Amino acid sequence: MAKGLFTQGMCVLLRAPMPKVEIQRRLSMFELVGRQESIDDDAAPETLVLQFRPEVQGHLMVTPSSARWPDDMGEPDENPEAFVAWSLGQYGPLTYPGCLDRAVHDPTLTPGLRRDVNDHAAHIRLLISYVVGADEDSDNDDLPEMPEGYDAEAELAAMTRAVTALLESPLAIAYFNPGGEIILDADTMRRGLNEAWTRDEPAIDMWVQSRCLVEHNGTSAEGWEVIDTVGQGQLDLPDLEAVFFGKLYARDEVVDFLRGITHELLDPHVGIDSFMEGQIRKGPGGIQWHCIACGDSLNSPPRPTLRWFADDGLEIPAPALADADDADDDSDEDGPSLHDWSDDFEELDLESDDEEWDEPF
Repeated sequence: MAKGLFTQGMCVLLRAPMPKVEIQRRLSMFELVGRQESIDDDAAPETLVLQFRPEVQGHLMVTPSSARWPDDMGEPDENPEAFVAWSLGQYGPLTYPGCLDRAVHDPTLTPGLRRDVNDHAAHIRLLISYVVGADEDSDNDDLPEMPEGYDAEAELAAMTRAVTALLESPLAIAYFNPGGEIILDADTMRRGLNEAWTRDEPAIDMWVQSRCLVEHNGTSAEGWEVIDTVGQGQLDLPDLEAVFFGKLYARDEVVDFLRGITHELLDPHVGIDSFMEGQIRKGPGGIQWHCIACGDSLNSPPRPTLRWFADDGLEIPAPALADADDADDDSDEDGPSLHDWSDDFEELDLESDDEEWDEPF
């Protein structure tokens, strides 16, 4: 589900339902401006509406649920409420079924955290909207889904502040970002935020996951690996994929290379417009790497990507180039043109096959 009614989404997984009075106390830095009752969700009967950017009718919607995270979209005829909720982005924009299952396979999770996440009994959903929760006097049909001066990074920072406050509860197990398919406990999140603050950089690693897929990675070629990111759509950026022959490159260097590309994309002096077909950067191995713009990723969840390859003379597996022709269709005689990321975010299918991660970095 693309950004629309909701523009960001995060979650806190719980050992047991957290009382609303405790939620309000822990989120007292945000003004409570209303409550919304659910018509058909008995596990989450009420949403707290907190103030966020009131000048543009922004709200932070906090929904405590006494049920487990619904990782399966279900069938419209068997569970129409869940199906519609998924379709409307009520579990977060850019979120796809199976997101928790993929996140829990992160090989860097400790066995204890993985066990606790698998055993979670309740959760709290956090969403940002500029339409839902607006004043009753406002004509919601006239409200833009994204206001003038929209700032995705500021949204993520505000939601992270709310999540860290909720994580202080003994009932909290972990932070779960369904769009970034990342799970972090309170200590790991605190360290990551402090490191980002020290570097005076946005806390990308708290919102965006990096994965290494060795087998069943979409290349259908022995020895080839894929390192990708999940969640850059939260920042209105394409995700990144690096496809390479595993024995030739250090995985941590590939991760650092992709992280550097992300910072280039965030740089207003560089940005997405600079990444045309055939863009080249010096990368791992001290050689040139080039990218193609792809409308869909090699691995779940489905999303638009910039896919990078090392110019090392090896023949690239054909499946890894499968999307190149689609991207080339957007080119003209004067040279390659930028892939239309916005269309890709809107058109991707919610149904997707789960993929497991194979090895840590």
